[in-house]
Amino acid sequence: MSNTEGNWDIWICNVDGSNKKRITTYKGPDYNPSWSPDGKKIAFTTYRWGGHRIGIMNSDGTNVKRLLEISNGYNLDPEWSPDGKHIAYFAEHKGYWQIFKVNINTGKTVRLSNIENTSDRSPSWSPDGKKIAFQSVRDGNWEIYIMNNDGSNLTRLTKNDYDDFMPSWSSSGKEIVYGADRNRQLDVCIMKSNGSEQQNITKGRPESLRSNSESHKDDITPVFTSNGEKIIWSSGTSSSTKKIYIMNKDGSDLRPLLNSGFNEQFPSVTLNN
Repeated sequence: MSNTEGNWDIWICNVDGSNKKRITTYKGPDYNPSWSPDGKKIAFTTYRWGGHRIGIMNSDGTNVKRLLEISNGYNLDPEWSPDGKHIAYFAEHKGYWQIFKVNINTGKTVRLSNIENTSDRSPSWSPDGKKIAFQSVRDGNWEIYIMNNDGSNLTRLTKNDYDDFMPSWSSSGKEIVYGADRNRQLDVCIMKSNGSEQQNITKGRPESLRSNSESHKDDITPVFTSNGEKIIWSSGTSSSTKKIYIMNKDGSDLRPLLNSGFNEQFPSVTLNN
């Protein structure tokens, strides 16, 4: 998503940042894109139908359709299942955010969150489609959990004093990358998919807080490239624009991928890069 043209729209580009192209032109916000497994469609969040609704379109921006014709409250953050049959998302339920999945063909929805009076967000499917990683505040602050794709067998992966959020799996299923709140700045972290070997791989890069006038610094929405060797994410301080960066998964060779001078966030990568 980028506001290069003065409005939040969905754009696509090659994985090296070339051939950048705007594919939505709706006058309101379009954001949170997610590629279908075959690369032919994109699910995204949009204000077209009253704010925070999920749409599906062809990869060139044509044939936009609403995913859920009837929904109670807002629904956001669509994530395709690896077999292309379901989309996971989070939506309002009794005043909290809960994770659901919907069958693309039948429209049948299932609530996966198994707890009331708390919020779960940002679902991410494992590459074999058997598990979903997500963030939950059920234990006091945002932490990363995984569950089976039917909502069973909940396992907590992170346990930190500050928030961990927005998980994304590697193509091998062996690692999860996520954002983490560390010392007034949000960094990109990586861990094994069982929660072990948690590492902070940006540690304030590429921009660190320079003065007290900057309230925070964000490294957010990290995703792996399809070969699992690189990570793409957006970064910026509270007083600067958000830019898309790319680095090796160990944090080396960190460099801008997109640097238009406008805000660019929420990258999503096709299976073939």
